[in-house]
Amino acid sequence: MDEREPITRLTDFFEAFPDERACEEYLFTLQFPNGFICPRCGCRSFGRIRDRRELQCHDCAHQ
Repeated sequence: MDEREPITRLTDFFEAFPDERACEEYLFTLQFPNGFICPRCGCRSFGRIRDRRELQCHDCAHQ
C-alpha cells in the first residue's frame, strides 16, 4: 500500500494529484492493494466504464 505523508497544504495536494486521473489511480491502489479482484467471482480482469467511472468484471460483469 502507498504510504504517503499527510498532505497539509493545498499546494502539496495539487502536486501529489495534478489531475483527476492521478486521484483515481491513488484511490484504486487503496481499494485494491493487490490489484483488482472481483468481490463476486474472484476474477482479476476488468474493464472501465468511462461514463460512470466504475470498474466491471470481465467474467461476471459485476460493477
